[in-house]
Amino acid sequence: GKDDLRSVVDDQFHKTLLALPVTGIFIFTVLPILFMILVAFTNYDGTHNGYTNSLFTWVGLENFRSLFSFGSNGFAGTFLTVLSWTLIWAFFATFIDYFLGLAVAMLINKKGIKFKKLWRTILVLTIAVPQFVSLLYIMKMFRDMNYPLNHGVRLIYGCSEETGMQDMDYF
Repeated sequence: GKDDLRSVVDDQFHKTLLALPVTGIFIFTVLPILFMILVAFTNYDGTHNGYTNSLFTWVGLENFRSLFSFGSNGFAGTFLTVLSWTLIWAFFATFIDYFLGLAVAMLINKKGIKFKKLWRTILVLTIAVPQFVSLLYIMKMFRDMNYPLNHGVRLIYGCSEETGMQDMDYF
């Protein structure tokens, strides 16, 4: 009752604050992963549209048999090639970034290096620029009149065809 509410608002407030992020992680991370695991055991593809035939059927491990089998119907050769390049890329990208970053940090912290703040700012910019480019792309998605996302938002908010997202006050 009243004591439980007081406990959640006062004594256990940290749990109250964590409820929203934990719910978001569950909805946007855990559920999609579970969904994709379930889809892996179906024959869902472009030919199963749900109108002329069933949307999907459960095929069990058949997808994995074809993925790991070498033969005319198997994808094992392609899969192993892609997997090996992915692992090689991940390994070298991680360790090269780590060791180069460490070396640059040690160089910047050496005595006698001038403009240390400038060099550190340049390093931070290399992290911020890709995110800025992503933001520019998102802006383009909303400004392009023919983009499906813009069209959908126009339909939801009842905008005319001539009105783009750039004309709305909240964008």
